[in-house]
Amino acid sequence: YKRIAVGPRKGNLAKRYLVREELIIEQVIHGKNNWVKLLKPSEKGEMLLRADGVKFTSSNRRGSLEHRYWIETTADHLCQVLSDDYEVLEEYPIGNGRTADVVAIKNDEIVLAIEVETGKSDYKQNIKKYDGLKVPQVIIAFINKTLMKKAEDEIGKLPNITFMTTTQVVTENNQLIEKTKQM
Repeated sequence: YKRIAVGPRKGNLAKRYLVREELIIEQVIHGKNNWVKLLKPSEKGEMLLRADGVKFTSSNRRGSLEHRYWIETTADHLCQVLSDDYEVLEEYPIGNGRTADVVAIKNDEIVLAIEVETGKSDYKQNIKKYDGLKVPQVIIAFINKTLMKKAEDEIGKLPNITFMTTTQVVTENNQLIEKTKQM
């Protein structure tokens, strides 16, 4: 509530009202260090906001609310741990209408790509899009260990591709991030 300058009591009252009136949807996910409550307008809420002139971009390509949370959290983490020599971008085009969820670029070259996997899409296809790309490191970041283990069992080891959980990616002492800093 700090971001919108509202105290916890008023914020919770307003949130409960908006949920009860079906104007927002609340989703609870396991975040970096704790549980996180994510909010987004419901269809009814979007309709009312559009009537007031608020514009929305289509988010179908960008994934679910949880997917967006992890993309933004991962990008924020990379910005904090990589030097100013790197540019960190979200939804970066990698060719043939495909995008990487997060990339780190140095000297106009992608040195790290991160693909966030929630299990709601075909992760095999998402991994396959990195075939033939000249990216030194690709991290496929799964939202939980069960999903990661399933992918490891089905796909096995791939060159330059590492499977991790999203929380592993955003921890300070990540060896792959350290390796990226050396590029």
